[in-house]
Amino acid sequence: KAEQIKPIFAGLPIEVLTLKEVGILGRAQEIDGSSMEINSRIKARFAWEQLKHKTWTMADDTGLKLRALGG
Repeated sequence: KAEQIKPIFAGLPIEVLTLKEVGILGRAQEIDGSSMEINSRIKARFAWEQLKHKTWTMADDTGLKLRALGG
């Protein structure tokens, strides 16, 4: 995902880094599943809380929608 997002910020003073690149291991555990927006917020909050130097964070939860599963 980071590689897909980096071109969006090209030319701006913004550096896009992955969790691994900033030394964060693991993943957000409390994914509630009620919406992709809520899951994204949970993931971004997890990353922000793990950072030693607080900065802007973002996350995505594109999820899968399958008609066979009612999505």
